[in-house]
Amino acid sequence: MKAKHVINIAGTVCPPEADEVFNKWYDEKHIPGNMEFKGLIGVTRYKIVRFTDYAIVKEYPQYLTIYEFKDLATFEAWNASPELTAATEGAPELFAKLGVDLLWRVQYESIKSWEATPPLSVITIVGTQCPPETETRFDTWYSDKHIPDLLKFKGLEGVTRYKLASSSFLAVKLTSTLEVKAKEFPKYLTFYYFKDVPNAEAYDTSPERDATLEEWFDVVKETGVSVLWRAQYEPMRTWQR
Repeated sequence: MKAKHVINIAGTVCPPEADEVFNKWYDEKHIPGNMEFKGLIGVTRYKIVRFTDYAIVKEYPQYLTIYEFKDLATFEAWNASPELTAATEGAPELFAKLGVDLLWRVQYESIKSWEATPPLSVITIVGTQCPPETETRFDTWYSDKHIPDLLKFKGLEGVTRYKLASSSFLAVKLTSTLEVKAKEFPKYLTFYYFKDVPNAEAYDTSPERDATLEEWFDVVKETGVSVLWRAQYEPMRTWQR
């Protein structure tokens, strides 16, 4: 079971011809510089595999980076730290030169985790939005019924649910020099962890998932929940303390 934690999600889009230069900077300068901040538990980078057409959002980051902290106060300390300032030195100019866009930058607090999940897992991310008046009903059903039913699929190694951290201001807080393109983020975010892409794809058409669909559609009608995000990412590299 994973301990309570906060994640900062950074999602970028990069032209193919700039991939090599951008990834070299990110892997060799940006993340090692950030890891100098002692409160940063770890960082994992992912690359998109595919997104699901029925989700509302159709534009996803090509690269997804997850920064993990023990709590929101530690994230805020990092967000104002000299380590982050040094690690992002020259980033605006580099992004402009390469044509890189910062699509997402948002923070989430974990609600609950099911099963132990290794850092280098394929992830399917599902972001949902629910009207305030039905939020408790949806949240209870999702955690107590839906996820346990989905975990019957043996290729699903674990699940972690998150809630948008603190406030929308914190969620979309920009760096002083880089603008985030996305202006809305789902209130609830779930990470589904798989050993590899074949297992993640098998899950989507599995009898275990199919068995939950009728109830899912009933809950959608009852609560008015909508799926903003649904995309699959494979890991590239991880940095852990």
